[in-house]
Amino acid sequence: MQIDAALLWWRGNRELAPGLLARELDAALGQLAYFPQAGRRVRLGGQSEARHLLLRRCSYHIYYVIADDEVRIVYFRHARRRPGR
Repeated sequence: MQIDAALLWWRGNRELAPGLLARELDAALGQLAYFPQAGRRVRLGGQSEARHLLLRRCSYHIYYVIADDEVRIVYFRHARRRPGR
């Protein structure tokens, strides 16, 4: 839901690069499919095995966990947005 809202907002408000967030997110998800440990380890809401990956051009953060050989995104936010909001 956070990702869908961000993609919708980006397409409607970034007229010079409306597809940039979608492309950068697709590339990151592709990277995680082959190398789930790519993100650095972080503590997130008591989850000691959470990982973080930054979408550099769009300034979005992906927080995810690896469970049962699957990457599950647990939090997605823009860098300017304070955590928890």
